[in-house]
Amino acid sequence: MTDKALKNANMRRELLAKQINEYQQQIEEWRRELRHAEAFIEAWYDFSDGVERPIGNNEARADSLPTKSKRIVRPKNPPKEQVAEAAYKIILEHGKPMGRTELFVALFLAGIELHGKNPEMVLSTMLWRMKNRIARVEGAGYWPADIANKDAGYDPELRTSISESLNTPAEEITDPDSDEARELFESSD
Repeated sequence: MTDKALKNANMRRELLAKQINEYQQQIEEWRRELRHAEAFIEAWYDFSDGVERPIGNNEARADSLPTKSKRIVRPKNPPKEQVAEAAYKIILEHGKPMGRTELFVALFLAGIELHGKNPEMVLSTMLWRMKNRIARVEGAGYWPADIANKDAGYDPELRTSISESLNTPAEEITDPDSDEARELFESSD
């Protein structure tokens, strides 16, 4: 049985990571609004007849904040291959499929930071692009793509055969003039 304190700490960790993400998004929104207000004030002075701008204004100014010419340079995300490998190891250590937020927090604690407007979605996209390494198991979470998980109902062999079938042109699956194809078409009516 999982220790209650550890369970509580994990829940708290996930909540804090989510809150940090939400506050970062809110701060970016406030910065955009501040730049908009400063741009209006600058335009007002430009269009007013002879009103001089105050000198030495110590308030926050748009020119002290990032603009298109002064952008914040966000750190680059690690390569998707590195993220997938770390996720693979973390999930195996965890022993069962992991949800996106849970995996995001675990990666962060392992030293892998993802950046972007929605860092958890960045993680989802990276893992989706690494389907051969990490699978998303419906109703369970992320799991190594090459390892079966009976509890989650995941079979890598079945996944591969379904994927191959979906990506095979119809004419390669069945010859339309064959008896097999005629039976299929007749039974579907």
